[in-house]
Amino acid sequence: MQIGNIKIIHTPGHTPGHVCMIFEDVLFAGDLVKNKNGNIIPYPNLWNWDSKKMMKSVKRLDSLKYEWLCMSHGTPCVK
Repeated sequence: MQIGNIKIIHTPGHTPGHVCMIFEDVLFAGDLVKNKNGNIIPYPNLWNWDSKKMMKSVKRLDSLKYEWLCMSHGTPCVK
């Protein structure tokens, strides 16, 4: 789905309706992943609605075109 210059990607796992958004070269990943000491990691299974779907959504991020990754928690990083 696209709204103006913002591409919206359904990325279930953390929650059933979780989405990521891409604007220009920035991917806003919300709570799908976090930056821990410079490493992009998924949240622990306990914090996810469906860990299998979450991992599928995380893997999907690799196929998307972006330069910067911004998460809800942690410092933004370059892909």
